[in-house]
Amino acid sequence: MTSREYLEQLRKSEKNIEKLTEQSERLIAALGIRAINYDKDKVQTSPRDSMTDKMCELIDLDSEIRKYRYEYEIKRNRIVKEIIQIEDWRYSDILYKRYVEFKRFEQIAMEMSYDYDWIRTLHSRALTNFAEVYGFDVTTHTNTD
Repeated sequence: MTSREYLEQLRKSEKNIEKLTEQSERLIAALGIRAINYDKDKVQTSPRDSMTDKMCELIDLDSEIRKYRYEYEIKRNRIVKEIIQIEDWRYSDILYKRYVEFKRFEQIAMEMSYDYDWIRTLHSRALTNFAEVYGFDVTTHTNTD
């Protein structure tokens, strides 16, 4: 696994949570429910009709979303701690903005008052440095936006 693949896990996790949340919202709309909050995990019932099936699906989905959010927070905290331990503040800043805040290179360049091409160069160096520090595959990193 490369350092980029490792850091991109956050974005992938966030996207999965968004997809599950959208599915939950569709089910809520189909059921005509304004708000729903379940404190227990799965509910085991023998569904009697379509409404009951949808409610059971919604409860299971809600439990799954909470599990993904919990795992996301653990992953996020670990990655943030690793990023802030990078010695070069520029590398740390770029990696944080790119992989935790999900910013584009143009936005990072503006915020850091650097040229776009220089940000891409620093990003590549930051990924290599991160890989060396944390034992990931050290490969040539091509920047894609």
